[in-house]
Amino acid sequence: MKRTISLLTVFAFVLAFSGSVFAQSYVTASTQIVTSIAVKDSTSLQFGQLQNNFSSNPSIAPDGTSSNTGTGTVQVGKATITGDPGVDFNVTVTAPSNLSNGTDNIPFTADFLGSQDNDATTTGDNTALTSGTQKKVTTNSSSNYYLFLGGSLTAPGSTISSGKYTGTIIINVSYL
Repeated sequence: MKRTISLLTVFAFVLAFSGSVFAQSYVTASTQIVTSIAVKDSTSLQFGQLQNNFSSNPSIAPDGTSSNTGTGTVQVGKATITGDPGVDFNVTVTAPSNLSNGTDNIPFTADFLGSQDNDATTTGDNTALTSGTQKKVTTNSSSNYYLFLGGSLTAPGSTISSGKYTGTIIINVSYL
């Protein structure tokens, strides 16, 4: 009898002080497949042909208005970013500080604008972009986001050598 009570006591003790020895939880695995993001339909920013002793500062705004530009082709730069519709992503547009012909430099100041519509003159959804600064933007329902690339040149103050002056504007995009 003593042994039966001892076994019952031990069994009761074990049941009373044993917690749950089993637990279960569920975790869901998922992914979202997105269209590859791309930059396409790029158009170069062009100030036209300037004399080698120009003294006014030529400028082209992102909406295409310009002043003191040269003759020939004068146009705002443009690029289209494509991806999934209504998706957020980061864009960084980095401009050079100068346009160069390999010998001389002309100081360049960037003026960039981003928009969900293909029109830089509407102000409802336009976003100013600062060169070298990352900005969160969203593609439109047609999967596009548009960049309008303008800027200004600072007159060199003296005669500079003839030739083609260029600088590379770098556009980086990534999904969030």
